[in-house]
Amino acid sequence: MISTQEDTIAAICTGIGGSIAIIRLSGPQAEQIAATVWRGHETPSGLPPRRMTLGHIVDDDGQAEDQCLAVRMPGPASYTGEDIVEFHCHGGSTVARTILSLLLTHGAGGRKRRRARLRVLRLLRRLRRLPLLLRLRR
Repeated sequence: MISTQEDTIAAICTGIGGSIAIIRLSGPQAEQIAATVWRGHETPSGLPPRRMTLGHIVDDDGQAEDQCLAVRMPGPASYTGEDIVEFHCHGGSTVARTILSLLLTHGAGGRKRRRARLRVLRLLRRLRRLPLLLRLRR
């Protein structure tokens, strides 16, 4: 589903506590916001599309928070149709939440939850109709 929102959103996209945490930025300012927290050989906008690149997430003082991989997926050739930057970092709730907090501080919105909740509600409505459809097929 392609979003029509104008804001850039950030969210943790994996379960908390696994070995890898993925934090995603999606929207028109994804590359600019990513550039405020990620340091590598290239800026996020200079990364080759859909290729992982090693770098570091840094805090406002320039101190490294975590070593991670960054991947850029420019829209409209991404699955949301928007520009996306993902950070694949070490798992654990502290690291993932720290990175998300940094992204939110630098301008990303947290509307991903609201959008996701709306998608789930639409899916649940469809699933409620499923038993009826299965009965009709018999």
